[in-house]
Amino acid sequence: LNVGLDYIGLANVGNAIIIHEYFDWMGDELF
Repeated sequence: LNVGLDYIGLANVGNAIIIHEYFDWMGDELF
């Protein structure tokens, strides 16, 4: 269970970083 939660947490952090980088690349300052 802990490993599963850690995996989900890492996935969420990874997605947040990807979204942030995507908007930086687009030139938006929304994030």
